[in-house]
Amino acid sequence: IAMSTWQATVATRAKTALTLTVAKQYLHRGQALCEQGRVAAGLHWMVRAFEGTPFEDQALKRDIENNLVAWSRQWKEPKSVLMHDSSVSMGAFSPDGLSVVIGTNNGDVTLWSVSTGERLWKTNNAHPGPFSFIAFSLDGNRLVTCGGGMVRRWTRTGDSFVQTGSSIDGVNTAALSADRRLVLVDVIDKSATRIYSAVTGEPETPMMP
Repeated sequence: IAMSTWQATVATRAKTALTLTVAKQYLHRGQALCEQGRVAAGLHWMVRAFEGTPFEDQALKRDIENNLVAWSRQWKEPKSVLMHDSSVSMGAFSPDGLSVVIGTNNGDVTLWSVSTGERLWKTNNAHPGPFSFIAFSLDGNRLVTCGGGMVRRWTRTGDSFVQTGSSIDGVNTAALSADRRLVLVDVIDKSATRIYSAVTGEPETPMMP
């Protein structure tokens, strides 16, 4: 019985020591993240450190608490949280910074107000898959989206957008020129690229291998 009690005591002490080591690692990770400017992530790891610290080690708990208090002052609460039905694959801010458009893996496109977090416009299943490219025109009145093998062009009407013309299909990805007037697309089945007008959707060049 004495041997069993001794073995249980050793096992308990070993478990406590391991728990303490992990808690210290979490604290150090949190401190490092905070020092890198990733305060939210750092606070997350500090909380985990606090939760994992054995009750007996009050000194470490106080150290973690002091770090949490100090670094919490550096954390800025998010202005808004934008909730989606699927994972976000791409996004772009409007040129004036007042709105942001988000494309999700299920093909939805949503326009949000940056200042209020209000959803201004949404179209479901705009593309058959995740997005690889989204961009506004320089005046913010047009939008180009690429995802699920197609490029679509949109025109602003108030706080919403309507699709302009037909889509450009069979596309791997796309890019806009600096003046946002031309769209370079990578055509999947042709192993080539082609330039289209972002305004009219008409091709500007032949296929370029």
